[in-house]
This record gives sequence, C-alpha cells and structure tokens, in this order.
Amino acid sequence: MDPVRPGSPYQPVIEALENYPQKKFYNVSKLGDAKYDTLPYSIRVLFESSVRNCDGFLVKETDAMNILDWKTKQNNVEVPFCPARVVLQDFTGIPAMVDFAAMREAVRNAGGDPAKVNPACPTDLTVDHSLQIDFSKCAIQNAPNPGGGDAQKPVAKLSLLKVQPRKVPCRGQAGCRGPCGSGEAARSPGQIENTPILCPFHLQPVPEPETVLKNQEMEFGRNRERLQFFKWSSKVFKNISIIPPETGMAHQVNLEYLSRVVFEVKDFLYPDSVVGTDSHTTMVNGLGILGWGVGGIETEAVMLGMPLTLTLPEVVGCELTGTASPLATSIDIVVSITKHLKQADVAGKFVEFFGSGVSQLSVADRTTIANMCPEYGAILSFFPVDNVTLKHLKHTGFDKAKLEVMEAYLKAVQLFRSDESSSGEPEYSQSGVKGFQIAVEKQNDIVPVQYEGNEYKLSHGCIVIAAVISCTNNCNPSVMLAAGLLAKKAVEAGLVVKPYIRTSLSPGSGMVTHYLSSSGVLPYLSKLGFEVVGYGCSTCVGNTAPLPEAIRNAIKQGDIIACGVLSGTKNFEGRLCDCVRANYLASPPLVVAYAIAGTVRIDFETEPLGTGFNGENIYLRDIWPTRKELHTVEEECVISAMFKELKEKMEARMVFCSP
Repeated sequence: MDPVRPGSPYQPVIEALENYPQKKFYNVSKLGDAKYDTLPYSIRVLFESSVRNCDGFLVKETDAMNILDWKTKQNNVEVPFCPARVVLQDFTGIPAMVDFAAMREAVRNAGGDPAKVNPACPTDLTVDHSLQIDFSKCAIQNAPNPGGGDAQKPVAKLSLLKVQPRKVPCRGQAGCRGPCGSGEAARSPGQIENTPILCPFHLQPVPEPETVLKNQEMEFGRNRERLQFFKWSSKVFKNISIIPPETGMAHQVNLEYLSRVVFEVKDFLYPDSVVGTDSHTTMVNGLGILGWGVGGIETEAVMLGMPLTLTLPEVVGCELTGTASPLATSIDIVVSITKHLKQADVAGKFVEFFGSGVSQLSVADRTTIANMCPEYGAILSFFPVDNVTLKHLKHTGFDKAKLEVMEAYLKAVQLFRSDESSSGEPEYSQSGVKGFQIAVEKQNDIVPVQYEGNEYKLSHGCIVIAAVISCTNNCNPSVMLAAGLLAKKAVEAGLVVKPYIRTSLSPGSGMVTHYLSSSGVLPYLSKLGFEVVGYGCSTCVGNTAPLPEAIRNAIKQGDIIACGVLSGTKNFEGRLCDCVRANYLASPPLVVAYAIAGTVRIDFETEPLGTGFNGENIYLRDIWPTRKELHTVEEECVISAMFKELKEKMEARMVFCSP
C-alpha cells in the first residue's frame, strides 16, 4: 500500500524528519496554524489520516478542512476515516474471509486473476472466541458434560498436594522443544512447591495443564472446519495475518504484539490507528493508538480500501490531577474513573485524558481505563503518547532506534503529550442502584442442597460462578499478581472454595500464565480452583459450562438470587448463565476473596472469609497482599524479558499461518 496518494493536494507539506533525512511524513502541524494547535490529540490523528488519504474522491479536501474546523463542526458533519489497519476476531472474521474467498471465485469465473483479490488494508485476525469451558479446576475431577447435569459416574479426585512426577509428551506444536518438566509432592499442608510442568502449547509452566489441553482438544474438535479454512486463508491471501487459537484474546494480542504506535511504510511515517470487530479494541488507546470497535460490514469495507464514515465527534476532556492513595489498587482507580464518566454522559463521544495526573498512570492503568469504554459508553478513551508510553515500549522490546524516530515524528506533528509543554492543553467539548425486589420476609431464605456427598446451604447472594479474567479491565499485571499472592496466603491459612462454585482462570495471553507461574503463585490459584482453562473469550461471552443440576434446581426451586463475580467488563443480568441473575465486576483479588467467602453479602471489615487450619477466623485483611509485597514480586517477575519471550512465542506459533 502506497502511503502517498497520487494527486494529493497536500503533497507540498511532505517533509523529511529532522535528523532522519530518509524518513518522510506529512507535516500536518503546518496546516491551519492556531486551529491545529488547539485540536484534541485524537482529532489530530483523524486530521492526519484525511490529509494523507486525500484523493479528491473517497476523501476530499473539504473533509480535511471540516476536521480542522472541529470546534465548530463537531456533531454537524460526517467525515471519512481511513484507519492504518484492521483487527478481526473470529466471529466476524469467518464471514469476512468467506466473502473474500467468494470474490476470488467470482473473479476466476469472470476470467480474471483471483490472486489479485486481497485486503487493501493490513488486517490481523485472531481466533479467540471459540474456547468453551468444558473442564475447570483439575481436569480429571470433572469430565465435560455439555448436556448439563451432574456426571453419572463418580470421578477420582486428585489432590494438588500430592502431584506425582510425570512428563507430558510433545504433540508437535510449533516451537515445542519436546518432553517437558515434572511436578513434585508438596512438603506440608498449605504449602505448594513451585515445580510446575511445562505447557507444550505455550511453552509456559502450568501446574496442571490437563485442563488447558482437554479444553483445547474440545475446541479443536468442534471447530475443525473453521480452523482449516482459516489456515487456508492465511496461505492464499496477502496483507492478512491470522493469529491461531489458544494464543490470546484479540484486544490483548492487539496491545502486546500487533501495535505499532507509528507506522513506517517505505520510509514514510504516519500514526498507527485501528478499527476492530471486538468492542474492546479501545484498549489500544492507552498506547496513544486511535482505535475502536465497529461492525462486520464496516470492517469489510475498510479491508476493501473504503474509508469509515463517522459523525465528527464531541471530545470530552477528562483532567486527572494529584496522586493515588497508596492503599488503592489500579482497579480502584479504573472503577472510580468509570463511575464518573458514566455520570458525565459520554455515550457516543470521544474521551481524552489530560492533566498532571496522567503521568501518574502506567500504560497498564491507561489501557485498562481505555478498555472499559463498553461499560461507560464512550466510543474511545484516548491517552496521547508521552514519556511513560516510550518507557513502556522500551521495556517491551521496541528497538531503540525505532523509538527515537517515533518520538521525533510524534513531536514534529504535535502528537506527543508533555507536562512541561508551553503550548497549553487542547480545547475540548466539555470538560441509581437497581434491586431485585425480594420481599423482606424472604430475604433470608435458605435452600439446602446435596452436592458431592455433602450438604450446602444456598441463600440470596450466594456465589456460583467466580471467574478471573485478565483480558479486559484487569489486564494489569499488578492486580493479577495480587490475586495470586492473596490465593497463596489463603491456602497457607487453610481457606478453601466450596466445590460447587464454577471457578476459572482465563488469561488474556500466555504472558499472564508466565508471570503467575514464575512468581510461584499459580499452584495456589489452582488449589482454590482458579486453574488456567485456556486462552480465549469464555466466561465473558457466556461460554461457561452449565451449573451442576442439583445446584441449578435448588436455585430455581428457592427462587434464589445466585451471583457471579468476574474481573471482566460486562455484568448484565443473565449474562453468565440463565439462572445466575446478579453479576458483579471486581478486581482479580476480590474475585478470589468473594469465591472463598461464597457470598456477596459480606462485610469484609467485620466478617471473616472463613476459618483456618486451627479453627480461627481469617479476615480479608489477614491475607491481603501489601503494596510492598506486590511491588517486589512485580519487579522480579514482570520484566522486559517477558515481552521479548512473548514475541518469540508468537512468531513460533505463527508457523500455523505460514504457507
């Protein structure tokens, strides 16, 4: 794709980058003078795209001028936008690739060359929505039961405290180095030795990989034809990259592996931007990459070289000042900001963050906030690139020379945010609780239920689904490590999770499994039932196996308000399961804590989570990891080498896609 459109009226502003004479770019900062200087950063990206893609037909000169006049034209005109790339998830990716295959067939039947039919816009397709949780906790404890109900035959139980040494044979996956490690018996109750075996699919240590492998076998069996078609597509189509299943969710991989921040094509520089068919495409805005989710038809149009049309949006400026409390987690900050943005009525608008407080947020914090857009209704939440962004990119393996060029370019076109800037901030457009109507006399109803030979009591607020998910509002490593450290302390104290609760751990990518394992906390999460189930969208999209029949019947017979707790972004009624009416969002450590408590009707300050080995009450404060503990583990385990390893693993897995 030629980055310079022939006949563009803006070619006179093409310049060489200072100190890099071979690098060219459209110096859009020279157009409009003071108007450009006051544009929000996100609108500057739209303007640069319109200037670079102006051909007098699909993108006209008047379109660029309308964007430059954003202050007076917002909400009044439609403008075209040509994103730099497209990201597809498999639900919408499969019809898109079928359409392209059909176009090739039509061209061939008409006597043309079908090989010329390819996406015009660089496209990445992630196979990430086909994972379903058939197995959870320890795989040999629960066989898949797609039809629902309790298993007919008793299944032997395996204690994670008595893991026998064994080896998992290589199954020929790309990059697999052969037979993998082993596990040993733990030395004492409540203590688990960190000697996990190596997952042959991701080359990451996992204490009990049977769950991942068995879920993956079910996934591959159900989706064999789809996956074969994707592999064929990856071989015949140019300008498209297909990320194979069990690699990670589209929005997480988009952030970790696919993001460019600044594109460089034939020594020509321009901002990275993206549209995707996943609502959480907005995650990349935390890296200063303009992007949001759209429908399948709009995405296919972009793949065919057509611009996306949108009403020139309002941009709500959100000023951040001060510093966070040392007792607050990243998710506390995110949820607080989400609450305020909901109250500010930002639906259908851009949100852009500014102020001295922005520099206090890590890139992980920013991407988490940006990823919550579906919750507060904004099109996107944009964090311009600044020194924090560059430092993060350096740690994640970006080449030093590339970073220097990137910084020089972004500063040249005024897309680099600085607290010390003398030019001032851009101008912006503007800088109830539902109950379940349970009668009072029924609010304390209790329904006894027999499960696995024991009697349990279900009541309103009882938790039956607890899912730790690290692909959306909890992709931040610090909160995932906090969940692991809390699990470790809980196991060592003798706390357990009731067996009927559907617990699961679904990492956004293999990198999460890596740092949880290398920090030694993964076996403790597994002991509580939070075992890695696979790498794909599962609980968030309702792909949770049915609850045990006895539990389901008790909930329905007693009209119990059963609850799900998850670290995702959507908490609609019935989202997780038809008999789970109340769903709550929480940080990963709180998901684990609520699972141990077994109910959402608990005051963590005054009520214990449960009793320990010696019968003593254990409170949340007793097992909550300190900030110092967390930072120590984070520094040791979440390091730049992980991002380097991630890229190596991704490239190895991409053998799936090679011709």
